Amino acid sequence: MAILIGVPTYDDTVKVGLAQAIMQEGQEPGCPPYTVTFKQSSLLAFAHNGLLCTALNNRPQISHLLINHADVVPEPGYLKTLYDEMLRTEAGVVSVLLPLKDRKGLTSTAFLNDIAVSNWSERPRRYTRRRLTLHEAQTLPETFGVGEVAALFGERAERAVLLVNTGLMLIDVQQAWAEQAHFEINDAIDRNADGKFVADVEPEDWYFSRQLAMLGVKVVCMRKVKAMHVGRANFPNSEAWGEWQHDQNGG
Repeated sequence: MAILIGVPTYDDTVKVGLAQAIMQEGQEPGCPPYTVTFKQSSLLAFAHNGLLCTALNNRPQISHLLINHADVVPEPGYLKTLYDEMLRTEAGVVSVLLPLKDRKGLTSTAFLNDIAVSNWSERPRRYTRRRLTLHEAQTLPETFGVGEVAALFGERAERAVLLVNTGLMLIDVQQAWAEQAHFEINDAIDRNADGKFVADVEPEDWYFSRQLAMLGVKVVCMRKVKAMHVGRANFPNSEAWGEWQHDQNGG
C-alpha cells in the first residue's frame, strides 16, 4: 500500500512550508510509504476529481489519497497520524479541521441537519447548515463525527451529515464506494420571504460529504493534526481563537 499525496493548485504555486513538510515527512518515524502528485486547475472540483481518478487508476499500489491544498501546511508526522486515526476509527474518510482565512474563527467544517437535501436544485428550504467555530471545536473530542456535533448543537443525528473539508483529507480508495463519489460545486439563486434575491453555493467538499453520507461511509473530523491555513497571515487550527463564538450566518 502507499498513500498518494495529491496537491491541487490554482496557479502552479505551492506554499514553501508545505513543500518542506512533504519532503521531510518520509524521515518521520513510522511514516507510511507515499508518493506525490500535483493537479493545476482554476476549477477546484475538477482538480479534486483529477486527483481522485489518479488514485483510483493506480490501485492496488495506491490505497489512499491524501488531498492537501497548496495553502495548508501541516506539522511533522501528519501522515502517520492521519493514517493511524483512520485505522483506529475504521472511517473511510478523515478530514482535518481547518479555519477559514479571516478573523472570525469559522472553520470549513459544518453540520447539515437533514440528508433529504439530495437534489440541490430542488432542495427544501427547511434545511440548515451551520459551520463549526474554533471555539466550539475545542469542546469536542480530538476526533469527532456527526453524532458529537449534533449533540453540541442540540440536533438529532439520524438524518444529519457532517460536512467536512478537503484542505487536508485522507480517503480510503480501496473500497467500492470510492468509485461512486465525486466532487461538484452547486450554485443557486434563492428568493427570501422579503422578496430579496440571495446567492447560495454548495462547495465541492460539502457535496462530496453528502455523497459519502448517502453511500453510508463513515466520516470523521480531527484536530489532532496541527496545521496552518496560510494566506496574508497564518491561521492555525490548534487553539480556540476568533471573533465569533458560533456561526452567525448559520441557517
